[in-house]
Amino acid sequence: MKIDGVTKVLLSGSFSTGKTSTLSLLHEALEHRGVPSVVRLEPARHCPLSLDLHQDVDTARWLMGDLIREESELVSRPGLRVVLCDGGPPDILVHTPGHPDPEATLLGLARSWQPTYDFVFWARPDIAQPIAADDVRVVDEGYRQRIDTALPAAFDTLSVTSHQLPHRGTDRVAVILKQLGVMP
Repeated sequence: MKIDGVTKVLLSGSFSTGKTSTLSLLHEALEHRGVPSVVRLEPARHCPLSLDLHQDVDTARWLMGDLIREESELVSRPGLRVVLCDGGPPDILVHTPGHPDPEATLLGLARSWQPTYDFVFWARPDIAQPIAADDVRVVDEGYRQRIDTALPAAFDTLSVTSHQLPHRGTDRVAVILKQLGVMP
């Protein structure tokens, strides 16, 4: 569903799969074609709570709230046509497995916000590409694979149809531009 005429694109996937780099390339390609766009970075980048192996339902709720706030602000920017989102509700759910959510707040937020995305693309890990260490994510190949393996269930829970992307950034951009109806 379009919000105020703005197309929202969600790039979902485990950490260190090139989502941020792909969105940067896509943003440049859109701008080059005269399509005003902006990248909404992953909320985990500025989350003050524990992430990954220690992420709990409170962290997940914070991430969902911050994501909703930031995307709501972005879609209201005059002249903006595309919001490129680095991670979203499916990603938050798979990082919070087995944590009780007594009021079902997290799942309710995820289910109500997910339909605001017009397109969902899935970046899968490339085993040949090692995990890039940063200040946010753990360097744990097993954990990265567990997140990737759990995403289809999160997509099902949220009634998401995702488009799996190739590994190479330029190929990803071409696939996404084609889906958006923008000439590659």
